[in-house]
Order: sequence, then C-alpha cells, then structure tokens
Amino acid sequence: MVLIRIRIILLGTLLLVLNACNKSNNTAEELVLRKTYSPSDKNPFGGYLAHALIDSTWQNTGTSKNRLAFNKWYDKRAEEDGLGSNEVYVIMAEAVEAYDAEASALRRYMERGNTVLIITDRISEILSETLNLQLKDNLPSLPFLQRLGMSNTGMQLTDSLLPAELRRSYQYFFRPMANSIKLTRPADSSVVVGLGINESETVWRLQIGAGQLVVAANAAVASNYFLAQAKNYQLLQALMSYFPPDPAQVTVDAFYYKYPYRQPEDYSVFQALLAIPPLRWAFWLLIALGIIWVLSNLRRQQKMIPILAPNVNSTVSFIETIAQLYFNKQDHGNIARKITAHFTDQLRRNYYMQPLTDAREWPVMLSRKTGMELADAQRAAELMQKAHAGETFSATELLELHSLVAKVSPDKQHQARL
Repeated sequence: MVLIRIRIILLGTLLLVLNACNKSNNTAEELVLRKTYSPSDKNPFGGYLAHALIDSTWQNTGTSKNRLAFNKWYDKRAEEDGLGSNEVYVIMAEAVEAYDAEASALRRYMERGNTVLIITDRISEILSETLNLQLKDNLPSLPFLQRLGMSNTGMQLTDSLLPAELRRSYQYFFRPMANSIKLTRPADSSVVVGLGINESETVWRLQIGAGQLVVAANAAVASNYFLAQAKNYQLLQALMSYFPPDPAQVTVDAFYYKYPYRQPEDYSVFQALLAIPPLRWAFWLLIALGIIWVLSNLRRQQKMIPILAPNVNSTVSFIETIAQLYFNKQDHGNIARKITAHFTDQLRRNYYMQPLTDAREWPVMLSRKTGMELADAQRAAELMQKAHAGETFSATELLELHSLVAKVSPDKQHQARL
C-alpha cells in the first residue's frame, strides 16, 4: 500500500515538472518571437540593430526620439521652434494606428518638403485614405504548405536609381513576407522600389507635395533577425539613401511601435462593444428583451385595495341591545332603578336638586325647575320611590316611568337651549 502511494506521488511530481517545463518553453518562445521593434530589444524581432544603424548613419546630424503621437509632436514643434523643410521622420512598427489628426499632420509634414520612411505590416484605414495607398496581406492566397512552413523569404530592390550592389534580393529563413502595397489613387510621381513574393509590390516611393514618402510593407525587414543575415542591413541603408543628403533633423518615432493595437483617444467601451458583431447582436438583443420586460410589466401587479366603510357609532345600538336583554328577562325593577339613578344624577348636575327624600316637597321642586306638570311630577316621584324600595315593577309601570323621565330630561333641554 505504501509503495503504491509513493508511485502516485512520484508520477504526480513528474507531471507537474513536465507541465512547468512546457510552460517555460512556451513563454521563452513567445518572448523571443514577439514583435516589438523596440530600440532596446535585442531579441530576433526587436529593433535594436535598425535603430543603431540609423543613429550611426546620421551621427553627424544627430537623431532624436519622439514619444508622442505624431500630431502632438507636430503641434509642439510648430509652437516652439517652427517646422522647417528638409527633415526626416522614421517610423518602424508592427502597425501604424494613426487617426484623423495624426494622418492630417503627417501629410502636412511631407507637403512642407520633409521625408517620411514607414516600415510596417499594417496601417489604419484613416492613414490609408490620407496617403492613398493600401497595405494588403497576401498570406491567405499562398499555398497551404507555403503558408504554414518556413523557407527563404524576403524582398528585392529594383529601383534603377540605386547603386548596382544594392539592387539585389535580400533573404532570410522564416515565414513568408506576404504583405504588399497597392495605390488606391494614381499618383504622377510614384516609383516601385521593391518587390516581394510573386512579384508583389512591397516598397513604394511617393511624391507628396514638396516632400516624399518611402513605405515598406513588411516590418520584419527592420528586425534584428533580418538585418543580422548576411548583408541585409544594406536594405535599410538603401531605403535611407532616399533621404536628403544633409537633412536638417532626423527624428525616429518611439510611439507607434509601443501601441500596435491602440484605439482613438475618444474611443469608448460602447464603441468597442459594437465593433464586434457577436457582441453587437448580443447587446441589441439584451436591449430588446429589456424593453419587452418593461412593457409587459406596465400592467398593475398589486390587487385593488378595497374602500373601507367608515366606523359607525354603535353606542345607541349597544344600549338598545342591553335594554332588550333586561326587558326579555322581565326584570323591570332593575331597569327602573337604573333609570331612576340616571335621572337623579341629571337633576343634580343640571338643576342642583338633591335626591328624592321628601315625597311632598320634591315633586313641587321638580315641577318648578323643569316645567313638568305637578301631577306628572308626583307620579314620577311615586314610581321612583317604588324603584328604590325594590318592589316589583310591571312592564306598564316601567314604560310609564320612562315616558315621564323622557319628557323633562335635563340633557335634552340643555341641547335644545344650545
């Protein structure tokens, strides 16, 4: 059992080591083959040799680096010391994602009589429209095996203005250089400088205003790997031979190679979302479902709250019910005593009359203060004495007592006066 556990642990350890080695190899390969074209990158697709070659070629003139977008650099130069002519600007990057302001500034820079060298694999649509040229990737049109495999590939310079030793083929062993350049609008002063696979046009020299543009379609020709092969550095020297013999300033771009996939400054997350068709459809579908949900829930969900009837004063009904219970029990004497006590209390509060004590004087006082007939007052006093004595009351006597008391009820008279 212990031996089996040891074998499992050893097998797991071996798998972890192999996985780590595989990841480290992939990471190393990714770092080596990553296209940066950075002046400090000495990996195969870094730009150390190209930048060093430019610096050494123009060491007398001196080179400067621009770390801003071209339009910002252009405006800054125009504001500080003014822009002149006979200057050179070099861009070496995997992609030149220049937008409206940058493309316009780049064209104005050349129209003033300056030279621009662009070595790249891709340019933005706006820059393509501004320069009237289009970079195309011909790799999908190549045969399947040639597309996936590696072979000797490169380009050939064909311009008759170049010295004979520079008009040759520049090769290196790697995946095919399949990019080409096509003019979208005919230009009077345009020359094909280099050809690539299947005689495709890969390097052009265009006259723009008083200046010129030299553009190469494969950024790999500016990589350390390409320039280190045989005398391939002469290709970059040949492209620089189109520069003015004594330029006023040579500026090497240090911005676009850092941001090969940059978006416009006003590019929002919403625009990025709508730029991808599946996400765009998902977004609008979500909006439609939200609208349907809102419309379907506009109907009132809560039940109607019923209107409650106002509370009714049931005091009178309660008293009538209690009185009816007493009446049904035939306990008329008890009811008579309660009527007598209530009537006596009313007389005391309203007329300051003492309780019934003297059967001769009390009826006279009641008649005077309430306006009651003396005979009725005497009869009321007689019935009230009978009730106090606890004698048996008949229903007729009870009704008679109630009617006599109701005639002169002090509360009713007080309300009538109000």
